[in-house]
Amino acid sequence: MKINSYDLPRPHLIIENFIPIKLNKLFYNIINNRLSEFKSGKIHNKLDIRKSNRNLMMNADPLKKILQSYIFSTEMKKYLGEHRNPIYQTILSTNADTCMVSVYDNDDYYAYHKDESEFLTCSYLLCKPPMTFKGGDFLLKFNSEVKRIPFKNNMLIVFPNTTEHSVSTVKTKTNKLEDARISVQYWAYRK
Repeated sequence: MKINSYDLPRPHLIIENFIPIKLNKLFYNIINNRLSEFKSGKIHNKLDIRKSNRNLMMNADPLKKILQSYIFSTEMKKYLGEHRNPIYQTILSTNADTCMVSVYDNDDYYAYHKDESEFLTCSYLLCKPPMTFKGGDFLLKFNSEVKRIPFKNNMLIVFPNTTEHSVSTVKTKTNKLEDARISVQYWAYRK
């Protein structure tokens, strides 16, 4: 696990090699086994489509419990608790959470938006190696400043839920899960 902290455009963490690769493969298999349950995630406003992907809430799933155990691991709790930015310490006082998986196929994306949860958003990125798609980068935005975080398998991005963020358009050869960009969103909050 390699943790990097950044302040711009807003505070965020990028954690590479977040979970053991065998669990990364397990996540992929869990998602593959439940793929028929995914629903279209298209969101429209009056002018355009804000999001195009497939989603499934996975709150009562082993995937969520495994991800949660790594987010709240001893190493992570120590790092978050000692971080100079108190925003990360808020996750340690949460008592509720939600988990959703998103699958991005060819031409899927998510325009800039803010999450509605309290405190922090954790976005875990994965794909079936080797990565065959292009795009799918994660973008953070504050005012006019934008940071592009290239997609990387087995990476966790942690940021305040009020930070605008998006996913760039994914280009794949097929719409099969083996070619897709996958993200697991974990929102921690207080009831």
